[in-house]
Amino acid sequence: IYTLSLHDALPILVIEKKPPLKELLLQAGFDSIAAHGWQDLSLRKLASSCKVSHVASYRHFKNKDDLMFALVPIISKHFADFLKESEKEDQAPREKILQLALQFINYSQVHANFFDFLFLSKYSLATQNDDTGQMELEKRVASFDYNKEKIEEFIQSLDGDYDFNQVFMHLGSFVFGISLLVRQKIYPADKKELTSLIQTTLAFYQ
Repeated sequence: IYTLSLHDALPILVIEKKPPLKELLLQAGFDSIAAHGWQDLSLRKLASSCKVSHVASYRHFKNKDDLMFALVPIISKHFADFLKESEKEDQAPREKILQLALQFINYSQVHANFFDFLFLSKYSLATQNDDTGQMELEKRVASFDYNKEKIEEFIQSLDGDYDFNQVFMHLGSFVFGISLLVRQKIYPADKKELTSLIQTTLAFYQ
């Protein structure tokens, strides 16, 4: 004989655990920059969107700058993931650099607010040299690591002897500059035009 207990008859109540406030604030900051840019973002606005008092936000971030610097590696990972979408395993290093450059330019158009935050704001990370003299950022982030990896693979595929710092700065500043020109509609966003321009620059390296 099976006896149904009261416990068996009661529905199971599933309580969804709310993410920690710090995580909610970071997500709100990420979403706000994506939609509106970084300039007018404030902890008070983010706290309001998370339905908590602005005082509660200060338990996790001292001020707006503290939150912004915490968002740098998060948005950098978003950038790195976007860059990786163009890579295919069977591509030669030169082709990978070409596609990386095109994807970089594309990011500046598709995710303009994130691009500006990473490269044109006071939260942009400065470059420095490590103990071996190789360029690095003041803080390790995913997008720089990925770009560095592809540049190193490209250099290793060449016959000539090229310095990493010089190649990184040459190609990085070139692609960054083209991104800004395309953004300002000074240079056409046509993929064929951009591909030809990038290939001409890459032809310097043999």
